[in-house]
Amino acid sequence: MDEIQRFQDLVCWQLAMELSDLIDSIVSGGPASRDFELTRQIRKAAMKAPAQIAEAFMRWNAADTANFLRIARASLGETQSHLLKGQRRNYWDEETFRKGWDLSEHAIKVTTGYMKERQRAARRQKQEPA
Repeated sequence: MDEIQRFQDLVCWQLAMELSDLIDSIVSGGPASRDFELTRQIRKAAMKAPAQIAEAFMRWNAADTANFLRIARASLGETQSHLLKGQRRNYWDEETFRKGWDLSEHAIKVTTGYMKERQRAARRQKQEPA
């Protein structure tokens, strides 16, 4: 495995960015495009996650990184909530919903793994003598 040198190398960032692109695509046409509030909210939530992951990576401090990843997970969860609302309103077909849902689940899982690793690193740093 290659060393991660840029936030763009992070799988969780790649997945979150792919989800954000998918959300842009599914709300730019059809019935969802006429629901301005849902469209605004879901785009905003989906855009926040990759940005928060990038910011987490740039923090370097393990505790700060873990905190921003926790926030990114919350944005991914918010995106899922909006996906469900759109499904309930019949804004997209089952295949489109499933693609968004599966991608968001994968992004959450990978982001959670990275977050937990950074939390462990933060605990180790705290225990090390100064």
